[in-house]
Amino acid sequence: MPDMLVKLYDLDDDWHFMAGQKNQGIIIRKPIGPEKHLIIEWVSETFGPAWAAETGAALGNRPWTCFAAVK
Repeated sequence: MPDMLVKLYDLDDDWHFMAGQKNQGIIIRKPIGPEKHLIIEWVSETFGPAWAAETGAALGNRPWTCFAAVK
């Protein structure tokens, strides 16, 4: 069986897609503190409690490892 690992550290950071999203009216950013509970609630309602828990963990990291796409 071939190696199925992806070496993420070998990938280039390419954020050019952000400009295309912005042209479509979509802004991708890190949320601010007061938005934390709103985002977790939305994720829970949309995807369920397991994903809400994962989102809470991502928002508990420093720096946050969660991004929000806002249209």
